[in-house]
Amino acid sequence: MASATRAGKRNRELEEKLEQVQEREKRTKTSVCAAAEHLVCAITHELPLDPVTAEDGFIYEERDIKEWIRKKQADGDAVTSPRTNVVMGTKLFPAVQVRNNIKDLVSNGVIDGELAKQWKKSMDAKEKVETTKKRVEHGDVDAMLDLGKWYRHGKFGLTKSDEESY
Repeated sequence: MASATRAGKRNRELEEKLEQVQEREKRTKTSVCAAAEHLVCAITHELPLDPVTAEDGFIYEERDIKEWIRKKQADGDAVTSPRTNVVMGTKLFPAVQVRNNIKDLVSNGVIDGELAKQWKKSMDAKEKVETTKKRVEHGDVDAMLDLGKWYRHGKFGLTKSDEESY
């Protein structure tokens, strides 16, 4: 009977510890997901594939913040932060650690849901374009045709470009 009591007590202790671990894991995941929101590009509202830090201190998808800056300058407007609307400089800094962290967090399922799903889809498209560009470099005519069509129609994350499509 004493051993049954000890076993019951031990089971309750283990159950309590398991609940504590599960609660800690839940809080950690919630915190990481909240932190991931700070990595979302204010222009695309997605996790960036090629993140850069702008002079406003925020993370953006490189292609999109460059386009933002180009449009502002072309319109003769001051370059402003997409997040704060405050005037900012045009220097962009590669955010390699951010890119690596996003990749690790998504790959390990720490960031999940729609943000991760879209990031994976965009990453697949980027890899498809990179593979096709390598095939083009080796003279693959079908790859040249595919790449031209993708540029013409702005597919797989490529910016529409008549020049690049021919």
